[in-house]
Amino acid sequence: MSFRSTGQQTLSHQSQSPPINPGYTFTRGIFVDCAEDIIIDISNRNLLGLEQGLIDYLRANYISYIILRGLDQSSVFNRHSLLRALRLLMTDLKQAIPGIKIGICGSEEGTFQPTPDITISPAFGNSGFPVGTISSVNDFKLALNDAGVNQTNLKRSELCKFFFRAAALGYEFPGQIKDSRPLFSFDALYLEYRYWNHTSSLVTMQNEFTNYKSLLSVMQILKNKFQGITSVDAEFVPSGLFTLQAWTAIDQITEADPLADRLLIPATTNDGTAPFNLTCKLLHYLSDRFSKPNSKIFIGLNAESSAFHYCNSTNSPQDNLGDYLNGTVMPSGNLYSVEKYFIDKFNDPIYVCPACGCRPYIDDHYSLSNTSGNTLVGTIWGPYSMMKQYNLFKIAGNTDNTDISDKKIKMIKLLDITGRTIKNLKSIEEFENIQLNNNLMDGIYFLTILSLDGKTEIRKIFLSKN
Repeated sequence: MSFRSTGQQTLSHQSQSPPINPGYTFTRGIFVDCAEDIIIDISNRNLLGLEQGLIDYLRANYISYIILRGLDQSSVFNRHSLLRALRLLMTDLKQAIPGIKIGICGSEEGTFQPTPDITISPAFGNSGFPVGTISSVNDFKLALNDAGVNQTNLKRSELCKFFFRAAALGYEFPGQIKDSRPLFSFDALYLEYRYWNHTSSLVTMQNEFTNYKSLLSVMQILKNKFQGITSVDAEFVPSGLFTLQAWTAIDQITEADPLADRLLIPATTNDGTAPFNLTCKLLHYLSDRFSKPNSKIFIGLNAESSAFHYCNSTNSPQDNLGDYLNGTVMPSGNLYSVEKYFIDKFNDPIYVCPACGCRPYIDDHYSLSNTSGNTLVGTIWGPYSMMKQYNLFKIAGNTDNTDISDKKIKMIKLLDITGRTIKNLKSIEEFENIQLNNNLMDGIYFLTILSLDGKTEIRKIFLSKN
């Protein structure tokens, strides 16, 4: 007997291009976590097919901006073989998906260790200062190489060095500026530095905010000095915790908003209809006259579920939009439906934001008559590895029902809905024997199929004894 996988025939398992935001361009992006795994696989001659899996996923889900995560705590920039593989990845992505933009994330998460100082060559030049909190090339050198005496200053220094190395990728040596960009240069630098989570005291949060501004200033200098980088992006959640101590969210917006080209506002929720209500107050603040004109905004959306697991961590994911996207809760939907709910409310002139009791439409939208308004530039989803592993999306009308027994299989893994490996199998017949022997409970499972040609496929299956 042969076994066929069954695709779940709901909207949550169909992929649609991003919705139209009238008058503006709308971009769908994704955080590619476990990027180091893909790079290592490339250096090992693509034995697992992780690069092609990424390319296929991006194409199928209309994703035109990716941010590589986890490389700030990896050895990629210290090993020639991995650095060469990173260049290959970026070249392949840009050739396979014309117009795709590639960013790299630096995050404060993790424990930082000191690395060698960056030497700035005379070619870097003294022009282009001041920028933000950096007044001169000497200040720039200190921001990179002065690690100070505590972990706070060390992580600022190491992140500055990391962004410098990323910006210099493709150039002959650090500080050597070329007239044309290489194919494998980054398009954007992305900062994840959550100063607002340091809540122990006003002084502590303000010190972290100073680091946040210093990092954005260094990133802007790198954008100006190196060809290719077109945007400095950053997650931003200004805090009102110390308003009674005369430090407000508006103060933070006034100082930080001009230092980033595009801001990401996270909308952490498990309700696909909720992201606008969670962010509308901050959108309204960013259209305040004390912010910069035409703030450009991404909305950050998280596809985690407590039923999933991370690719490289034993930490438990949160209950965010994973179950909504997976079709295990009702109502359910896909990337498009979440984005469409947001855009419909964003463009509704009479909708009242429940967080501020205002009608934000007129103030929020940038135009020639409202230059302090915002431009909604798109969404950034994540994490990629989880979204791909749990097979959340397929191209509409293209559910794959290929007979698995027809494939040339090297190995099969059977996983339960939590991602736990139930059994390693050598053939589909072995799986069918498990079914016939009634060793599995009814429910949802996943088959991870590695074929002899190196391709990996994940099938979602439904088992029932009835």
